[in-house]
Amino acid sequence: MRPLLILFLFAISLAAPTSASVQAGVENCIAALPVAKGAPGAEAFAQDWRCDGETVSLDNERIFLRIDAGPTHGGTRFVTAQRGVFERIHVVTRDTDGRIRSRSWKIDDLAPVVGTDLFKLPTPPGRDVVVAIDRLGDPRVVTTTRLVDRDPAAEPGLDNLVLLIAALAGMLVMPLIFGMAVYQVLRQKFVFWHFATATTLLATVLINSGLLSKIAGVPMGLLVRMALADTGFTVAATLIFATHFVERDAVPPRLRKMAIIFAGWALFISVANAVFPLAAPNWQFQAYHMGFVPILAFLVVYLATAARRGSRYVWYLIVGLAPLMLLGGWRLLGQLSPIGAQYDTTLFFYIGCVFEEVAVTLGVADRLLTLRRERDLAIVRADELDEVSRHDSLTGLLNRRALDDKSEPIVGSSAIAILDIDYFKAINDTYGHIVGDRVLCALADVLRTEPQTRAIRLGGEEFLIQTTHRRPEKQLADLRQAVAKAIASDVPEIEWQVTCSMGVIILAGIDANSELDYETLYSRCDVLLYRAKDEGRDRMVVERLAYFERTESSAIVRKPRAPKDAA
Repeated sequence: MRPLLILFLFAISLAAPTSASVQAGVENCIAALPVAKGAPGAEAFAQDWRCDGETVSLDNERIFLRIDAGPTHGGTRFVTAQRGVFERIHVVTRDTDGRIRSRSWKIDDLAPVVGTDLFKLPTPPGRDVVVAIDRLGDPRVVTTTRLVDRDPAAEPGLDNLVLLIAALAGMLVMPLIFGMAVYQVLRQKFVFWHFATATTLLATVLINSGLLSKIAGVPMGLLVRMALADTGFTVAATLIFATHFVERDAVPPRLRKMAIIFAGWALFISVANAVFPLAAPNWQFQAYHMGFVPILAFLVVYLATAARRGSRYVWYLIVGLAPLMLLGGWRLLGQLSPIGAQYDTTLFFYIGCVFEEVAVTLGVADRLLTLRRERDLAIVRADELDEVSRHDSLTGLLNRRALDDKSEPIVGSSAIAILDIDYFKAINDTYGHIVGDRVLCALADVLRTEPQTRAIRLGGEEFLIQTTHRRPEKQLADLRQAVAKAIASDVPEIEWQVTCSMGVIILAGIDANSELDYETLYSRCDVLLYRAKDEGRDRMVVERLAYFERTESSAIVRKPRAPKDAA
């Protein structure tokens, strides 16, 4: 599922598994026939045997393995071997009286031993036993062949191991559900590939343990091919997961592109080997496994580069990878010397899978929490920016964007007014824009402190006022006077009294079903404001409105500004 699974799969493909119960005093010798002709009989014992570790080419169509079974056994014995690619297998026995017995099976007729990577063959009684394998594609089938005196499926402790594997499979379902649910919300690619790699790891456990055959009745031939293909899918999903999980700035773009290339390479060699497992038996097995060596080397470089560049999340991968790296090294040691081969590391493999899954899931959870913090911070910053964009930078009042805020309804307001400073252009021309800005700020201070009032700077010296006061006409009249006093106090250098004009609409009886909006009221207030200007300024023109409805014939015409008005 993750980088550690890549190492495990590569190591497990090279390591020699243990058998259920090895017959004491077994001596295996090997022979081969270039062409297989029918089921073997007595001629199976008349071969040119090679012992003492000698090898034969897998190009031969039939490989013989001779096993010294010892004294004739009255009960059923079993031949066991690691599951691998071949076409047909035969067991031939010869008793002390020369009687020959033989049985043959196609690969799909064989029964996997659930909880192990072995299959078993019931063997007729006899002192001498020869196993013949037609079109062998995996040498581990020969090197792991053993004769045992009891059913390997009935080995003590195997039921407990099967329960442990089933529990592990159940645990792997949890991140599948977790990943699916989270991806529906966040749509993050690393969550999807976490889901994908968890799926392939679950498939790996079910396939390698033989549980899939027991649950779904998958024949052994298909099970072996699925194991070959699953390796590529697992490696590919792991590489792509790493590219999306590790921070982008921690890995150069070139390495990310190479990860995708290696993912495609892993898929190619695995699927090709699963579809054509016997295309070139003599070198295909070695070439298949050697094909993963550059992928492993690249993965080491990828993780080391991310760690060196300060990646936080790559350490979850490295920590999860460590136990299976040790396991892979130990099993490789078993290939090179008799030390590691003495111990069955299958249980440690499953424990390593659990540890790896816990480590990476914690990493995914950490990444999700980081994304949540970043999202919350982005929301706060967006709200702050929105708040800034809704306020005028000079006066601190709301600006015209606030008119788009539907959370401030007109219904409930007692009046809407537009206030305009008289002769404001003359102030700017005479005293400069700095003084003009001080005038605007003095006016804004009054509006800001006025209770039950919402003030918006529309632009220039024009302000929109929305009030909920019970006596809005008196409030606005007092407000206009308060503005004049505040400007006189805060900007004393202006030689004349600065006044303001207002256009006011008193709202009454407006219900929630009315279609009034700011645009309509603003247009009407604007007309009233310019009427106040035309009547001499320093006043407000008030209009009471119970309800009016806009129609095609009720367009409001704005009266043009008089040329003499410098405001």
